[in-house]
Amino acid sequence: NCVNILIMALQIFGSKGESLTEVQALGQYYIDNFNGKTYVKGFYDECHTEYNFCMRKYFLQFLKELPKDPNTQILEFGCGPVPIYAAAAVGAAFPMQVTFSDLVENNR
Repeated sequence: NCVNILIMALQIFGSKGESLTEVQALGQYYIDNFNGKTYVKGFYDECHTEYNFCMRKYFLQFLKELPKDPNTQILEFGCGPVPIYAAAAVGAAFPMQVTFSDLVENNR
């Protein structure tokens, strides 16, 4: 997601002496050019057995760790075009509020 990309950029650029302006330019490039549909099609279109197994385990662990409180609220920040983490809330035994947020407009 965009936050991780910007953090990686800061680490990479910071070690090479690039300015904050250059890091911000990279963030803007991401906002302007990231295409969620292309990402989903390229990464999730084919079923990869190992990936599906890992995501299923991740989903079950996340679901297990959700608070058992009907007032639980989840913020999925930087979810991108695939809100995998907050999707675990669908399996909860009670309703909860899920808020999705992303920097890139076409991911919202």
